Amino acid sequence: MHKRFEGAWGVILVGGVILCLAFIGLSFSLWRVLTVVALLSTAAMLWHPRLRHFILISSALALGSGVMLLLKAMMVWPVLP
Repeated sequence: MHKRFEGAWGVILVGGVILCLAFIGLSFSLWRVLTVVALLSTAAMLWHPRLRHFILISSALALGSGVMLLLKAMMVWPVLP
């Protein structure tokens, strides 16, 4: 059972960070910058031997910020600045 939920802590941690940033009310351009930084750090972490184990954190951050970009673009997210 422990092996099955081994990577879940990274997704839960990043989900909390994305939720906190969403309620702060970041602008659309800051979400874009966050997405690009997360994507670039994911690519850089692929080739680093020690950081490769934490790649789920940066990829979940890129996914979560991308989802927030879509929600803001469609004007669905209720906390608009």
